[in-house]
Amino acid sequence: LVNKTWERRDEITPSEEAKKPPTAMEIYKLLPKTNCKECGVSSCFVFATQLAGGEVELERCKPLFTEDFAENKKKLMDLLGM
Repeated sequence: LVNKTWERRDEITPSEEAKKPPTAMEIYKLLPKTNCKECGVSSCFVFATQLAGGEVELERCKPLFTEDFAENKKKLMDLLGM
């Protein structure tokens, strides 16, 4: 990756634009919305709020890491830059 980037350096224009972090609502829309409390908080929306604030880690949402939610997990990881 590094070598390919170096080889294409003349074609690449750096972005000076700051990336806006995702909101709690954007995160919540991709969560399972089961309110199972397996993560240790009272609801999926509270978890989304804490995740947006960097207070919890995504891995604490156990249902998200099941096959049923694989697509949402991928979208959420992309949204969070993981």
